[in-house]
Amino acid sequence: MLTNTLSYAYCMEQVQRFDPDRYMCSLFFPESLRYDLYALFAFNHELASLSELVSEPMIGMIRLAWWKEAIEEIYVGKKPREHPAIAALADVIKKHSIPQSYFYGLIQARERDFSQEPFATTLEFERYLDQTSSQLLLVVAHILGARDHTAHEGVGVIGRAWAISGIVRALPYFINNKRCMLPLDILEKHGLTAETFLNTQMTDTVKLSIMELLSKPLWELRNNFDLSLFSPEIKKMRVFYHHAKLWLERIERLEGDFQHPALKAGRFMMLLRLWWAMKK
Repeated sequence: MLTNTLSYAYCMEQVQRFDPDRYMCSLFFPESLRYDLYALFAFNHELASLSELVSEPMIGMIRLAWWKEAIEEIYVGKKPREHPAIAALADVIKKHSIPQSYFYGLIQARERDFSQEPFATTLEFERYLDQTSSQLLLVVAHILGARDHTAHEGVGVIGRAWAISGIVRALPYFINNKRCMLPLDILEKHGLTAETFLNTQMTDTVKLSIMELLSKPLWELRNNFDLSLFSPEIKKMRVFYHHAKLWLERIERLEGDFQHPALKAGRFMMLLRLWWAMKK
């Protein structure tokens, strides 16, 4: 029986509306855990969307501090703040004994979102993906019952691949907002700068830059990842693996053309593909 029913309903609605990919993957989990994931993903959306909602970085930092203090209050036993995502998350934290450090990491990593400067290197970019997307999946693994570090490496691979597949599909949005999400070392290798990338039409050099960005996560998913190593309690996390792999391979078939209409294909077909992949 869920407590804070209205808070959980809010979280489900937010995830369904603003994070449909994670909502889709959540459908493959038992209902008893699904709502816990909605609370977690709604909290993540609140953090991830801050940079779009504020006009000044300082205001964003103040809002991040609000979320940090809200989490701290949960762990010292104070009544959760009047926000549905916090109310639901407080239940989930208590239910699963989630370490506070996970949330500190997720909040601190979002400070980077308030900078318009591109990532200087691929290593810096991957570190950001680990601190956001992979860190979030580590919390999912904890909720599912993983209490050691054996899953961390595999979850890191999936988290980075998931994030890159989403970033590439969202590049038209980022470019429209004058934000370069590709690391400068990859762009420079193909004769591009952040400015030329943001103002260039779809060219071979742009496509090659995208394909290079995909090369490592695709190699890791195909050659350096063994799903059988996932312990029984987190086996359903395979859905995040399949989702990331399906999208990356579609982008690969399109040769890096992130403006192609096929990247806006209906989610029903993706749901069917995930269902089939999970049956294997």
